Amino acid sequence: MAKCFDWSLYTRLSEELLKFAESHSDLSEASFRCAISRAYYGAFCSARNLLTKTGISVPRNDAHSAVINEYKNNPERIYKNIGTKLNRLRGARLEVDYENFGNIDCNKTKGLIDTSNFIIKNLNKYPEYKN
Repeated sequence: MAKCFDWSLYTRLSEELLKFAESHSDLSEASFRCAISRAYYGAFCSARNLLTKTGISVPRNDAHSAVINEYKNNPERIYKNIGTKLNRLRGARLEVDYENFGNIDCNKTKGLIDTSNFIIKNLNKYPEYKN
């Protein structure tokens, strides 16, 4: 049986892309955009997988909104916080993946990577996340 991919590695990759941007100024905006996109997917897929491991089905159609809303509507404060932060990350991901012009720089990218790491760190507190 194939091993389940560890989506948090996308967030680690985003950290490497941020370092890459520092030494390759001609590719910095592309690196920032990729880093933000990967940071979102690292957090999103990790959050989605925790839901499915706890028996919550996630529809394929509009999975992003479904996952975010599942967390935001949960009575536990930490889940609500994860949902809010994941929604913020999603907005940034949509900007970097689809908009030609944007305010995308090192500080914004670093902050969004930190947000992704926060989400993953808090998901790791649940035993189901690690199984």
